[in-house]
Amino acid sequence: MNPAPPVTQTVREAMWSPLSDAAIEALAPLERGFYQRPTETVAEELLGKLLVRRLPEGLVALRLCEIEAYLGVDDPACHTFGGRRTPRTEVMWGEAGHLYVYFTYGMHFCANVVTSGPGEPEAALLRGGVVLAGVGLVERRRGRRDRRGWLDGPGRLCRGLRLGRAETGADPTRGGAIWPLSAPHFLQ
Repeated sequence: MNPAPPVTQTVREAMWSPLSDAAIEALAPLERGFYQRPTETVAEELLGKLLVRRLPEGLVALRLCEIEAYLGVDDPACHTFGGRRTPRTEVMWGEAGHLYVYFTYGMHFCANVVTSGPGEPEAALLRGGVVLAGVGLVERRRGRRDRRGWLDGPGRLCRGLRLGRAETGADPTRGGAIWPLSAPHFLQ
C-alpha cells in the first residue's frame, strides 16, 4: 500500500517589495483561533501570510508561499501516524498555534505550526517563502546573493530564519521571536 501524499498548497508570487521594521512591528500576530481549525484550511490560509523572525541582528520577514498539511494519526506521512507519541512529537498533541521543529536526515531542521487542538496531532509544515525584509541577514545565513530559491524547501527556510530545536513549543500567537501575521493591505 502506498501512503497518500500530504495535502500541499503552493503559490509563487515573487514580491520583492521592501518592508520596514517599523511596519512589521506594527502588525499583530495571528490569533490562536486561526490555528484551531481543520489543518487543510489553516495550510491553505497560511499561504501569502507573512512570517516574521526576530534575531539579535534584526528582523526577517517573508511571505509564505508553500505549506504542507500533515493530518495526524491517519496520515502515514505525519510523525503522529498511528497514534505515535514521543517526547519529540509531544507538542503536536497539545494546543494549536505552537511550533514543532525537528531535525531530519541529520542535517536540516523543519518547522511546523500545530493545528486543530489538543489530542488532534496535526500540523502545517512551513515549506517555503520569499524574503521581504532582512535580506542581508538571510543572505549571510544562506551564503549566496542570488535570491532565487533562497528559502525554497523547509530546510532552507529554517536555515534562513535560524530556526532549530530551541524553537519547538514556541508560541507564535504571542509575537516574540517568531510570528505569522496577515499581510498588510498594501502587500495583498
